[in-house]
Amino acid sequence: MSTQSFENSYKNLLFAQFYEFIVEKLGIGSIDLQSVKFCAKNFGDPILEIGCGTGLKILPLAEMGYSTVGLDNSPQMLSILQQKLEKSERRVKERVHTIVGEMTAPPIEQNNFRLIVFASSQFLHLSNDEQRLICLKSIYRLLADNGVVYIVNSKQEDKPEYDWIEQPVEPDDEWVLQVRRKWNSVAYQEDFKIISKIHKQQEYSFCWHLYPVKDTHMRNLIEQANLQCISLPSDLPTRPNSNIYLCKKSV
Repeated sequence: MSTQSFENSYKNLLFAQFYEFIVEKLGIGSIDLQSVKFCAKNFGDPILEIGCGTGLKILPLAEMGYSTVGLDNSPQMLSILQQKLEKSERRVKERVHTIVGEMTAPPIEQNNFRLIVFASSQFLHLSNDEQRLICLKSIYRLLADNGVVYIVNSKQEDKPEYDWIEQPVEPDDEWVLQVRRKWNSVAYQEDFKIISKIHKQQEYSFCWHLYPVKDTHMRNLIEQANLQCISLPSDLPTRPNSNIYLCKKSV
């Protein structure tokens, strides 16, 4: 059996190559994209996505005509995005700029972003309050005076635990995805097995860890960063079992 396992899967090229397959099978990408598109239409650009990965959100935004910047700490993820850009129209390429860096210290001088998004579970990869507050204060620095920050935060009580479950398989799928979820100390761990349908002995293992924050505590951190939550539009698409925050600079 051919197996590989990585502690930091996000910085592994093989994981980056399978990332979109995993997201598709988990069914977590479409609502996030709808939400980001909604925010773009309502708040404008330039747009910064923190943890842009392989470009599942900023590429569609660029195709819609928005100027975008994608920050990610994984050169491997960004390499997949660059491959996509090479096949894109010139007008789309010109609207996408990518930067390698950490969300706690984004190497970005631009400070006029009308929209900054943590569109999926990006913020939940921060494991402690020191990191979270540093990140939020960095976002404050990059945000235009009339800009908005969009953050997704999972509800801790709605994070299930279960052993290996196989995701639905389509006839043309070359791979099968199995998922296991469990709480590990303060982290919520999601394990993935990618198994070849043709060569059953070919198997790859990955995982990521999430650190959900209680809603009241999250709001307190937002206030400490001199940001304030605003009311969510009634027609904003929202992901089930998540708390969504739209934040502006405090007056």
